[in-house]
Amino acid sequence: TASHNPKEYNGLKFCLKGGEPIGYDAGLDRVEELSNKPIKIKKPRGRLTKKSIKTHYVKTLASFATTINSTAPIVIDASNGSTGQILPELLQKLKLRKIKRLNFKADGRFSTHPPDPLEPKSLRLLGKEVRAQKARIGIIFDADGDRLHIVDEKGKHVRPEYILILLAKYLAKPGQKIVYDLRSSWSVREELRRARLEGMPSKVGRTNIYREMKRTKARLGGELSGHYFFKELGYIDDAALAMIHLFSLLNDHEGYISELIRPFDRYYTSGELNFRVKEREAAITRVYNAIRAKFKDAKIDFLDGLSIECKDWWFNLRPSNTQALIRLVVEARDEKLLDKRVRMLTKLIEQ
Repeated sequence: TASHNPKEYNGLKFCLKGGEPIGYDAGLDRVEELSNKPIKIKKPRGRLTKKSIKTHYVKTLASFATTINSTAPIVIDASNGSTGQILPELLQKLKLRKIKRLNFKADGRFSTHPPDPLEPKSLRLLGKEVRAQKARIGIIFDADGDRLHIVDEKGKHVRPEYILILLAKYLAKPGQKIVYDLRSSWSVREELRRARLEGMPSKVGRTNIYREMKRTKARLGGELSGHYFFKELGYIDDAALAMIHLFSLLNDHEGYISELIRPFDRYYTSGELNFRVKEREAAITRVYNAIRAKFKDAKIDFLDGLSIECKDWWFNLRPSNTQALIRLVVEARDEKLLDKRVRMLTKLIEQ
């Protein structure tokens, strides 16, 4: 797997017993160190077992589905990745007939569109097909099938935190914990509070969400990249299960997903903005000092990079976990203020 990276990349995904992911602060650095050294095996260790888990996996996924009666078409794009290998059998078990299949055939060249579902070309092609089919919803997976993104009936991308809110209200009971990416909209914590659910902000990253869910025994978790984590799967993320729960949710509502998320869409966001700077920590410190001096009443948090919250706007600035970039997310109560704050922060970062 290389997740959503271009075709030039390849790799392996390691996990511990129970599916626990391994990050750089949990042993992956040691694995990398060992992989760069000559490997000498003096004697065989353990056993190698080959087993196909496809049928069991599909059966397990299908067991979480309620009755799904879809009268309107649904468009699903597997991005020429691994999800296309399990979806035909899964959709048959779910008895879904009106499915427009896109890019179900595995193709490591990704000749139709990039394997990243958030690339504009990927979403544009999905949205075009949704409109052409007059579909109720469009779903796109990344190449290794652990992330999914949604477009509504008009082909417009739905923010992942809005999907998390919908799933939380549908699956969780009052008092249960929901772990969310700290870059998520103010709407997330407000809607969770309204539903009497306990929101738990987490550092960005798949392994971080997993650990926070396991630590707090949360019902559900979500990240802006499109990962959704479920207690029923041992806190592991699974995009296909997120799709099934979403189908069940829509089955209980007559309207479109755009109508369901409309109440959440009350703030203005920059999305994730990336900056390539020579000294990442120096840039973050520079922003911290400037904002702290200018906004005396701001709430400051260092859970992941720098988060600063004011009355009418907030931002998070953090080093990327995977690239030599710093990433900025800004949200404000109105569009004019958002634009003003993005320009201010950009100037500080690029000094």
